[in-house]
Amino acid sequence: PPSAPIQSRGSVNFTDFLLQGARRHPDAVAIVEGDRPIRFDALEHGVLAVEAALRDAGLGPGTVVGLASKHVSVHLILTLAVARLGGTTMPMPSGPTLAERLAPLRRAGAAVLIGERTMRDGEDAAFEGLRYIAADESLLAGRTSAKPGARGEDVGDRPWRLTATSGTTGAPKLIAISHERALTLYMLQQGFLPFGGPGTRLFCAIGLD
Repeated sequence: PPSAPIQSRGSVNFTDFLLQGARRHPDAVAIVEGDRPIRFDALEHGVLAVEAALRDAGLGPGTVVGLASKHVSVHLILTLAVARLGGTTMPMPSGPTLAERLAPLRRAGAAVLIGERTMRDGEDAAFEGLRYIAADESLLAGRTSAKPGARGEDVGDRPWRLTATSGTTGAPKLIAISHERALTLYMLQQGFLPFGGPGTRLFCAIGLD
């Protein structure tokens, strides 16, 4: 099961590879969401700041985190920050009721849910044991980002992402993507992605959730 301890075979965290690229092209645009461009240096700063804040909040290797975030930039920063800590993220699935949306996260062993809104008084009980962290200004209050160039946790073949199948042939099955597999997929994609060097823009029609 995803919540069981997973032994690392090597020393790798795929976010190190991504942030190396950010440091090579700090002024280049990393994401355009709506009419708001985000440069690579801002993306790196956001990831390191959130990583430090989540570490202070007690998250670390092996933590499974549910993400309730629809904004590409927020979702990406949270995903990379948790991955650097050696944790695993899983997007909160859709469903008509909160209980149905939370059920796959519980099955995956999630202990934390991070969302984009501040909890109102009395809402904590709705998550029945899942700790809620709001991805708002208070998350970073008083925190400073980790030192640029610092390496993420050595996690090897530990999963950084969980996703669920559609469930059309039965109960949805969980699929784990490890740091090593993410790097392998990246290398394979170089052969067919229409990448023309710095300045190339690719339109992504699939949400990160």
